[in-house]
Amino acid sequence: MAEEFKYEKAVSRLEEIVHEIESGEQGVDSLVDKLKEAQGLIRKCKEKLFKVETELKKISEDDAG
Repeated sequence: MAEEFKYEKAVSRLEEIVHEIESGEQGVDSLVDKLKEAQGLIRKCKEKLFKVETELKKISEDDAG
């Protein structure tokens, strides 16, 4: 079973990746891996935010209607 995606955990990991990259201690191969990981996390965060926005709009419409 896949682990449930946690937005806050993903944002925290993105902050770690940024710090690691900014430190300048990453080799080229490691940098590419970190950028790929960050790209995947950003995609998942966007998807989560879109789902939450959709749910909030539905709730708002249900309350108004």
